Amino acid sequence: MKKTFLLLTAISLASFSFVSCGNDDDESESSTVLCPFADGNKWTYIVESKISFSSLPEVSYLTEGLVLQVKSLTLDGKTGYSYEPIQPTDKNFSLMNTDKKGNIVELQFKDGKYIGESIIYKKDAKAGEKYKAQMFVEDEDGGELYDMDMFCVKRDTTLKVPAGDFNCICFCMTVYDNGAVSDKFYSFYAENVGLIQDVKYEFKNKPGEDSVMMNRRTLRSYELK
Repeated sequence: MKKTFLLLTAISLASFSFVSCGNDDDESESSTVLCPFADGNKWTYIVESKISFSSLPEVSYLTEGLVLQVKSLTLDGKTGYSYEPIQPTDKNFSLMNTDKKGNIVELQFKDGKYIGESIIYKKDAKAGEKYKAQMFVEDEDGGELYDMDMFCVKRDTTLKVPAGDFNCICFCMTVYDNGAVSDKFYSFYAENVGLIQDVKYEFKNKPGEDSVMMNRRTLRSYELK
């Protein structure tokens, strides 16, 4: 499940040509998107991370220039974007995009065939709104769809980061492992800019310890075509 953090993006990064999702054909296209996917668009982040080993003390480190740059790929009649190069031998993976409402969606492929898509981040989600999403995560068996609990924490929140001041929507994604909460990802998106910041909390299920901040990405700069 650790690959989830790289995907946000969201990552989802959650960012992610335009593909409609659901029965939206009779609705007008939004003038804004949560993430402007286009070939060559680039976001640079400052990354704070912690790594834990069973036999060693916890290690913290700072990465000043994590660069995420998207490139388009069309497969099985569907176009999406990837932060990482897709190799010709890859058969199981996901691509990110936006639909006509401006939502961030994940396009899922297995054995080189499109199997479906899921809205990950809803642009017009109301504060306090909960919804379900599915995310494709690769594993040694090829990959599997995982159900995610999504929650719009708040809207119209201002974040001051090195790249500037942004009005953001905050989402929370909850990941489960064997029925217990494993990780929570808080992602802040600014319309027409993309991911401003995301934070991963890991739940270790230790007495007196609810969660630990393991990763935080903060936007340092960006270049949009």
